[in-house]
Amino acid sequence: MPRSSATDAALTRERILHAVVDRASTEGLSHVSTRSIARDVGLSSSGALGPFASRESLLREALDVAVAEFVDQVVLPSLEHDAGPARLGVIVERWLAYLTHCPFRGGCVVTAVSVDLDGRPGELRDATRDAVGRWRRFLADQFRAAGRSDVEAVDDAVALMGVAMALNQEIQLLGESGTALERGRRTMRAVIDRRSPC
Repeated sequence: MPRSSATDAALTRERILHAVVDRASTEGLSHVSTRSIARDVGLSSSGALGPFASRESLLREALDVAVAEFVDQVVLPSLEHDAGPARLGVIVERWLAYLTHCPFRGGCVVTAVSVDLDGRPGELRDATRDAVGRWRRFLADQFRAAGRSDVEAVDDAVALMGVAMALNQEIQLLGESGTALERGRRTMRAVIDRRSPC
């Protein structure tokens, strides 16, 4: 039975979004062109942009896809465990797996986009800042559940995020996935296992 035109349109839309996310992982969002996406998915430029209100809308939806992928792979599995150290341990392992076996060719999209947009005011930067801010708050909440003070919780959340960004760079830029993975695990575990000063 042939697919309906609505199904075909939805699949085309999904292919376009995933092509944008994949390119954004290597180029950042601001450098993704409609022409390159059209080439990636075998459409004309107008065909690639057609399902979206504008290029900005396409890029914003692609960012949402990238964030949703991270949530699916890292956040949701961790919620099956008790808040605190157990959940933090799962977060670290899932995060490491995401970085070392990332579904996007350039690695973590939010890392690439953050570097690309951190000095460029606008809707895409705002959306990226919101996504990163939500992640930092979530991590800080897990550290609070593990007994950290408010200040320590935020410090440790930022420490984990910094390790992850460095790990993404070591994998993508330096090609050191094996050694980087073990170093990342040791460093993240050290942050989780540290004890508050008396």
